[in-house]
Amino acid sequence: MQPDPITVAQYQCFANDGGYDRKNCWTEAGWNWRTHRSVTGPENYGEVYQTPNHPRTGVSWFEAVAFCNWLSERTRLRIVLPTESEWERAARGTNGQKYPWGDQEDCQSRCNMGETGIDHTTVVGLFPKGNAPCGAADMAGNVWEWCQTKWIRDYEGYVYEVRDNPDGDFDRVLRGGAFTIDPAGVRCSFRDWYGPGVRREVIGFRLAAEAD
Repeated sequence: MQPDPITVAQYQCFANDGGYDRKNCWTEAGWNWRTHRSVTGPENYGEVYQTPNHPRTGVSWFEAVAFCNWLSERTRLRIVLPTESEWERAARGTNGQKYPWGDQEDCQSRCNMGETGIDHTTVVGLFPKGNAPCGAADMAGNVWEWCQTKWIRDYEGYVYEVRDNPDGDFDRVLRGGAFTIDPAGVRCSFRDWYGPGVRREVIGFRLAAEAD
């Protein structure tokens, strides 16, 4: 898994390379969403959100998937959004801990969340004491992160109903909390969702590489 969320500067490479005009990078539903709304770039907010080493926000699930497909083409690797289970395993490690850094709360010194009082995104990796066991930064707080997985409300029958296929116009899972969230919301187990076309200043994404 990509150790850090995708930054403003990294995402701009996709935009500068004509990613919004490359139909082959988009799912069918994503291309329809882009063309219907005449989307030509990510949604921008206040100046601080455009800082090059801050996480790229204002990107829908459709755009995040298109970025993955573009990067796969450029690197000749299979780059995808992490599934919900992959995301949680990376965050919790093999011990199933409560937070990426362990079971103690101590959130204010370990991640950008509501009680930290920053109230906007921060430089990716600013809170190294909050890194996950695998070394991934910002898996709690800073921004919510899109997962590949279709949203299912609870785990009853999850193994039979879960869908990680990137096709379709389904609600998708968000993980990790954001700079607005309380301690309960930055736990590794906390889940949320949005429709795939939603763009917010609190939503970003990171990547995973699939083995051949």
